[in-house]
Amino acid sequence: MNMHTVLLFARHFFVLLAIPLYSVSCKEINRTVAYTTFEKRGNACIFELPDEALSLTIENVPLDSTVYITKTNESPNVIPKDRAQYLTAVQGITLNAKQNNRVAETFLTAPSSDFTPPKTFTKYEKVVNFDKKAERTERKTKKLAEKDYCIGSQKDIYVDVNSEMSIYKKKSAHFAAQGIHCSVWIIDDYNTEQLQKSASILAKAFDSMYQTIRSFFGNESDEMFCSYNGRYFEMKHMKYVSSTGTKVNIVLYDIGMKNNGLVGYFSSKDYFPQGKDYASEMLTYSNEGKYIYIDSQWAEADANICCSTLAHEFQHMIQYNQKTIIHGQIPNDSFNEMMALLCENMMQQTPENNNLNSRLALFNTGYADCGLEYRGESHYHAMLSYAVAYTFGAWLLNTCQKGSLIHNMATNPYSDIKAITHATGKNIATLLKEFSIDCVCKSQTNAYMWNVHKTEYDTKGYKYDGPSCYPYNAHHDIRPYGIVLIKIGKAEDTTISLKFNRKEFPQKEHTYIVIE
Repeated sequence: MNMHTVLLFARHFFVLLAIPLYSVSCKEINRTVAYTTFEKRGNACIFELPDEALSLTIENVPLDSTVYITKTNESPNVIPKDRAQYLTAVQGITLNAKQNNRVAETFLTAPSSDFTPPKTFTKYEKVVNFDKKAERTERKTKKLAEKDYCIGSQKDIYVDVNSEMSIYKKKSAHFAAQGIHCSVWIIDDYNTEQLQKSASILAKAFDSMYQTIRSFFGNESDEMFCSYNGRYFEMKHMKYVSSTGTKVNIVLYDIGMKNNGLVGYFSSKDYFPQGKDYASEMLTYSNEGKYIYIDSQWAEADANICCSTLAHEFQHMIQYNQKTIIHGQIPNDSFNEMMALLCENMMQQTPENNNLNSRLALFNTGYADCGLEYRGESHYHAMLSYAVAYTFGAWLLNTCQKGSLIHNMATNPYSDIKAITHATGKNIATLLKEFSIDCVCKSQTNAYMWNVHKTEYDTKGYKYDGPSCYPYNAHHDIRPYGIVLIKIGKAEDTTISLKFNRKEFPQKEHTYIVIE
């Protein structure tokens, strides 16, 4: 059946069926290029503008339906706003001339604005090369290095002692709390009664999450680098190298010396032997074992955020093994943080998590300023990078194969975008298309839409009801692997026409018309 026949049936049965069957034509100047099909997503109908088309006419549009454009960039490069595709004229639509739901920089005064996301420091493995065959050769000694620590035992631990976290010194710490899978240490300089209580809370929380996190994300390494011969490291089991064996050490102290906002971090430096002549001085401050560092001020003030941070940082530790040690991959910051934030999401104790909700709120207002990338040029951009990574990951989690998807992304031999596309079986263009459309389709009922469109987060009088939409005539950069959402307006006629400038990046940029 050809499109013309479909159109005739659509007109004849429209009232009976109450379902619009669209007729669409695309034109380049005055020449008809092709009919294009549409697809359904929830209650919305979606049309992709062909690369060569400069205009689009759609018939049988329900009156008062809302018309959106979503634009995506499937490349790792910015598409500048003056070279991106944009709307030049419309017919049959009452135009939206203002940006909705948009807040200014005052967002940064919102609750948790002083919260610096948990971090991972894994850049140091770039300075070494290890032979994959040789690294699996274990030369175990008969003497165990693991010690039998008990509550109150003392141990020296390297920690940072300046605000830039560039100077490290050994500090005396005591064994404050014991878990099945972890040991909690408090640097003596920062010990308080409240911190002792928090240490017990963290030990219990970590034990409760340990096996579940490993089942989704894979295992951390029980081996560490040893016997560096100038070309590569051999690997040895930690019980023969580390005094703390295979337990995860949680160290409480004032990270960055007073109020830098950082809650916690994991560093791969601790997987290297101490006191060697490395290209990176940082590796000389290894604590030789599995270590996660938590800020003592945060631990005293809000143990729940620190429990969430523990999940985040433990996932970083696991990913270091799964991607770097096993597969020789060094994931970028965006992928690193997406996976760690998903771990936080899955391990959160209650439906309401102010940390994660604040990320959704920031995504809703600032998503167009950052794609699936890490932008560190300002505090705003750094926070937004986490927000975009988390929101995209939450969408993946709620629309794809959930647990099996997470396990695949975490353990497959790829990193970054390739790890995502391999796990989902979809290319990045398709994923960005579906993601951008779900961001404007409020009729969707999946759990992701509950999070993005109904976030229970209110700050300074601003209420967030889904991602901000730009006005019909907006010009905006499209960030790497990023999206831009535009609300054109309301259909005032059953036939609408849209005209566009010529697309300059047909292999990168995609334009979708969404009618809901």
